[in-house]
Amino acid sequence: MTVNQIKFRIGENLHVNTVSTVVRELERLGYISNIHEFRPFLYDAKIHKNDYLIWLLESLKKTFFNEDSRSFKLFQEENKLWE
Repeated sequence: MTVNQIKFRIGENLHVNTVSTVVRELERLGYISNIHEFRPFLYDAKIHKNDYLIWLLESLKKTFFNEDSRSFKLFQEENKLWE
């Protein structure tokens, strides 16, 4: 997927340079990879969405709930996060 395709999928009124900067940073962090053989560069996710969501939820639980699963679950239920 190219930067312009990513920009289109986001659907916001963002400048292409803004999207390109974010894409380069995601590549630097190891979340995406690119194929430099073509112009424009093609980007692809290196991690799957579900793997990222699991990491994110575990990180939130650890950071904000001291790894207390019960409190984290209660927070999710009270705020109806999954409905």
